[in-house]
Amino acid sequence: MTLLKEYELSQEMHNYYGHLTWEIASIIIGGSIAGLALVISNQPRPPSIIVSIFAFVVTGMAIAFYYFMKRYREITKLHLDRCIEIEKRLDCLMKQHTKVKEADEEKKIPGPTGWGTVQAICIGLAVFGIVVAIYYLPICICKFN
Repeated sequence: MTLLKEYELSQEMHNYYGHLTWEIASIIIGGSIAGLALVISNQPRPPSIIVSIFAFVVTGMAIAFYYFMKRYREITKLHLDRCIEIEKRLDCLMKQHTKVKEADEEKKIPGPTGWGTVQAICIGLAVFGIVVAIYYLPICICKFN
């Protein structure tokens, strides 16, 4: 296999995992929030324990999503590192990833990164799920009424 073909395949896999991250995020995040809203607003009102269980499931999904994305980030980094390595070997032809990495190291690219955004979304959804779950727990409702 030529270096250019390997570069192309590494670039494709890098893009694949990037797209996969946001596709899964849109399904899990959107579905979780919509599901919680549906369960909470359902008439007649569901038992509080059902809402709490659903909210804990949402929290679990957010945590699982975080770990999947952490894995995808590492796989993507391997492909990106290989692209940079190939760019260095084909010095005169390509600099796309090398230039981006240099700019990032010099703090010329504003944050947050995609990974930072995914982390914030996961943490936000997990906290939201825990807050909703605790609020709807039957033992907490007895204390607040």
